[in-house]
Amino acid sequence: MRDIGKNIKTIRQSREMTQEALADALYVTRQTVSNYENGRSRPDVEMLLKIAEVLKTDINTVIYGPEIPKSKKDAYRRLAVSAGVLFVLAAIYAAVRIIFSDGPYIGWQGTVIMICRMTLIPAILVIFGWVLLQCLGTFHTLKPLPGEKVKVLRILALAVLALLVLIPIPHVVFLCVVAYRSYVYSFVSMAFPDIPVYQELFGAMIVLLSKAPFVYSIFGGACWLLGIPGKRERKNGGAEGETASQQS
Repeated sequence: MRDIGKNIKTIRQSREMTQEALADALYVTRQTVSNYENGRSRPDVEMLLKIAEVLKTDINTVIYGPEIPKSKKDAYRRLAVSAGVLFVLAAIYAAVRIIFSDGPYIGWQGTVIMICRMTLIPAILVIFGWVLLQCLGTFHTLKPLPGEKVKVLRILALAVLALLVLIPIPHVVFLCVVAYRSYVYSFVSMAFPDIPVYQELFGAMIVLLSKAPFVYSIFGGACWLLGIPGKRERKNGGAEGETASQQS
């Protein structure tokens, strides 16, 4: 209820109507309309009905504000979910660093930290870039690129995303075994097998992560611009379908 004045102003401006025009239609002074919009006074029920009629809307819209479009609701929900995932991953990484802050960076403790660095940090950076662009798209005018024009780029981005997920897996599995055996037997000497192509890809990923981590955030923002991930929508009639469409 306390936002009635703000709602009146928002609806009036959306109708491209001046305060003077609204005042003339309501047979009041411009100062009265200004007082309504600034919250210095509040219109009674009869005046609210008149305002709704003049602004070609209903009284509920005047009182509670315009309904948020479904596309905006979807954008808010996607932003909230992605921001929540970002917060959880950052909290897990921070907790690991705090727990092992006074411990040795060798043995199973150091292995756990290495696993977190190889998995959580890339995920946090990519999601951060995505969330940043989603914020700009939700609260400003930035929009994803048209789907048909970036189809090839989207496929390439999905391929890169798959590589970012798959490349660390062998090393993570290896380090988990090392951490377990180090915890049980106090010390263990194990070497990761030499796999030529894989080793080059993994080494490039580690160098990128240590020298230019911001590239991951740029890639996350690029994924948003390319419409990754796509939205799941329901088709008319209750049948559930999946479409990769643009974000709001």
